[in-house]
Amino acid sequence: MIKKIILTAILALALVFGMAVVGCGGGGDSTSGGGGTPVPGNTLAEKLAWLKENVASNTTYAVEVTADESFTASQRFSYEGKSNITINLKGTGTMRVISLSSGNCQLFGIEPGVTLELDNNITLRGHSNNTTALVWVGGTLIMKNGSKITGNTNKENWGGGVGVGTGVDDEQGYTGTFIMKGGEISGNTAHGGGGIGVWDTGTFIMEGGKISDNTATDGAGGGIQASGTFTMTGGEISGNTAHTGGGGVNIDHANTHKTFTMNGGVISGNTTVTAGGGIFVRDNSTAQLINGTIYGSNESATLKNTAPSGAALYVAGTGTVQCGTLSGTTWTSNGSLSTTNDTIRIVNGSVSDGNPITPGNGGTFTLTNIPQKYNGKYTGIEAGNGVVSLMGAQSFNFSTQTITFPRISNGSVNIPMWRIKNNNAVEKYSGNGTFDVGVIIFNSNNPNDDSKEAVYFSSVTFSNGSAARSWNDGQER
Repeated sequence: MIKKIILTAILALALVFGMAVVGCGGGGDSTSGGGGTPVPGNTLAEKLAWLKENVASNTTYAVEVTADESFTASQRFSYEGKSNITINLKGTGTMRVISLSSGNCQLFGIEPGVTLELDNNITLRGHSNNTTALVWVGGTLIMKNGSKITGNTNKENWGGGVGVGTGVDDEQGYTGTFIMKGGEISGNTAHGGGGIGVWDTGTFIMEGGKISDNTATDGAGGGIQASGTFTMTGGEISGNTAHTGGGGVNIDHANTHKTFTMNGGVISGNTTVTAGGGIFVRDNSTAQLINGTIYGSNESATLKNTAPSGAALYVAGTGTVQCGTLSGTTWTSNGSLSTTNDTIRIVNGSVSDGNPITPGNGGTFTLTNIPQKYNGKYTGIEAGNGVVSLMGAQSFNFSTQTITFPRISNGSVNIPMWRIKNNNAVEKYSGNGTFDVGVIIFNSNNPNDDSKEAVYFSSVTFSNGSAARSWNDGQER
C-alpha cells in the first residue's frame, strides 16, 4: 500500500532525528478540546442534571466522566429558550464507557441549539435489542480522536450508531449536523445504515476517523445510508456489510436532491450480496469525486470491496457520478464514472491511471552547499509542526506502489514537497507555514536503505510551498 510506504519513509526519518511523527494517522483531529466551564457533580447523571438547571446561552461546558456509567432512559441535550451551547464530554484517566443497558430509546438526543463534542476516552455503547439509533442528532455532534460509538442494534430503522436529521415529511424538520473529526463507529447494526443513517434533512461531514464492521441486516448501506448531504474529506470506511446495495455507502437522494462529495479518504473491505461493494448510487442521486480511493476486486483481500456487481462502484439507472473540482459552490466536471469492479483513485478531480504523480503546482525545499561526498546520493524529507505533516520526495506511483527520491548534484538538490493528509494520501504542498525539517540521505533510491545520514533544520518558514536552506545552517545527526 502507498500509505505503508509513506509511513516507512517517515518512520525511517523519525528514527534518525528522534522526532515525533505527527498527523500521519487516520484519526483526523489531532487535538482535544475540554475547555469551558467545568460542570460540578460526582457522576455523569449529576452533571447532566446540573446542566438542565443551570445552562446558559452562548457558553461552552466541560463535562469530565470519571467512571463507567449506565442509563436506561434517553439523555436529552435540550434546553428550552437557550441556544449556542457547547458541551464537551471527556473521559479522565482511561476509557470511560457510557452505556444504554436497556430500553428502546437513544442514549443521547441532541436538540437544535446544542453542540455535543465526544472527546478523548469516551465510548458510547448500546445494546442488541434497541429500535433506534444510539445517538440522534438534531443539533450538532462532533466526534474527536479517542471517542467511540459501538454495540447498538436498531431493529426498525436507519442508523445503528448515529441518526442525523429527520425525513422530509417529519413536521419537526430538524436539520442535524454530524462532524466526524476522529474516533470510531463500529460494531453497530440497523435495517439500513448500520453505522450511520443520514436522513433527508441531515448533514454528515467526515474529516477523519473510522467507520468499520457495521451491518445493514436487510437494507442498504452497511457503513452509511445517506439521503441527506454527505461530504467525505478524510478517514476510512471499511469492513462493513449490507444485505442490499452499498456495502460501505448507499447514496439515495431521490427525494432530496442532495449530493455526496468525496474529497479524500478511503473506502475499502466492504461487502454486499447485491451491488456496490464500496458505493451504491441510486436513481436520481448524485456523487462528486475530487480526491480519494474506492478499492475494487483487483486488490488484496483486506483492501478490496466485494459485490456480485460493481465491487468498487455501482451506479443505478439515473444516478450520476462525476470526477471533477469544486470551487465554492461551482462544480467543474472532468467526466462521468459508471459501474466498475476495479479500484477508483481520484487525484485532484481526475481518475489516476496508475502513472506517477509528479511535481508541479507544488513547492520545493532547496538545499545547497551539500558536502561533495554526498553528490549522486538520494534525499527525502520529513517535516511537521504538530498540525500539518509534510514529506519530500520526487514522485509517487500508485500502480507500482513506489516512491522515488531526487538525487544530489553539484552540492545541491530541489526536493518536491507533499502534504500528508489524514488518510495517509498525499497532495502537492503549496501552502505557508513554519516547520521543523529533517533531510535524510540514502545511498540508493530506497527508503529502507540501511546506510543513511541526515541533517536537521528547526523553524523553517515555507512560502507557497517552498523554502531553502544551506547545509551549513543545519545540525548533522
